[in-house]
Amino acid sequence: MPCTNMNNPETSNQLNPIESIKDAAKTIASSTMSFYSDRDSDIPGIVSSSLYWEGSVLFSVMMRYWALTGDDSHNDAVSEGMYWLRGDNDDYMSANYSSYMGNDDQLTWGLAAMMAAELDFPQKPSMPSWATLAENVWNSVSSRWDDSNCDGGLRWQIWAYQAGYGFKNAVSNGALFELSARLAHYTKNQTYSDWAEKIWDWSATTPLLKEKTWTIADSTSCEKNCSDSSSYQWTFNYAVYMSGAAYMYNVVSARQAVDFKRLQEKSTQWLTRITLRPRVRVSGRPDSAASSTHPSSSSPRNTAVISCPKSSANQSRNVTETKSSSKVFSHKACLSSHKSRHTPKTILCSCFGALPLELQPHALVARRRTFVVRLGTRTSMMARILWSNSLV
Repeated sequence: MPCTNMNNPETSNQLNPIESIKDAAKTIASSTMSFYSDRDSDIPGIVSSSLYWEGSVLFSVMMRYWALTGDDSHNDAVSEGMYWLRGDNDDYMSANYSSYMGNDDQLTWGLAAMMAAELDFPQKPSMPSWATLAENVWNSVSSRWDDSNCDGGLRWQIWAYQAGYGFKNAVSNGALFELSARLAHYTKNQTYSDWAEKIWDWSATTPLLKEKTWTIADSTSCEKNCSDSSSYQWTFNYAVYMSGAAYMYNVVSARQAVDFKRLQEKSTQWLTRITLRPRVRVSGRPDSAASSTHPSSSSPRNTAVISCPKSSANQSRNVTETKSSSKVFSHKACLSSHKSRHTPKTILCSCFGALPLELQPHALVARRRTFVVRLGTRTSMMARILWSNSLV
């Protein structure tokens, strides 16, 4: 196929980037579902006869594909699998697989049902709603919360005869945390957000979730009262905690109008938790070169520069901090000093609406404001931080 001449007006107008992306996605989706059709199992929803959870991940992807492209050609296969494996109690404890299922396996299907509810995926009138299926999974799994060992937490496996029953692992607890957060966001039910807080706090008391280093271990043993941990780290463990933290940030932010001061601090706490990365402290004084969004050649090393968004109430200004600066103000102090216009902490308050001063320079999930952060002379460390309007 000849290349398109971008300088030729007769051909350049034929390009449609959105349709091009959709076409590429359609090719991948069709190939993926062809693999599903040719699988070694004839049971709807089962991709591999030995792994119960795989179908839930596939269907979650295909539901997002449908929502973003409008292509419903695979919806019937997705619906068939989602309904087929729901089980007698509509909680995805399918009789054919429940004897060797783990808590994480059941939860992946709960998260898939949650995805369907959030996207308003087509559902059959004769079937329970997607939200009901997600809530039934939550009720089933949360009932197994084990206070008798390690003062809480979910075991990896459901049944005592399973090899992993003696462990409490990150993906089971993290998936329940994510499902709790998403149900809290979807239903506005305080019980779910309370449980999300409970699961995070318990995880942070064990080696599973280390808030000082933002690392997540794969598992810890009941035999040693959850004081040990495996050395393995998996991306899916990080994913469920990060996703849940993002939903909790949105849950708390939505309630700020009712109790602003307390929930403002809570929302920034969840925003800090989203990225699970070592922190970068930000404070300091207004920079004289307010028009620049990057450190100049004369900027001191190890300087963090943040450009505030322009608005009618707050003109763009830069805030910097050198490595030698030791004055890092707390969020509470930032709130209490909002009347003064002359301190570094006030600059941050007026720029960012009480921006948490331990800021993560990594991509966040909330989608509203964009800030660019560059650390010192290390130009490769550039990150775009998406910040919610609720804090600006």
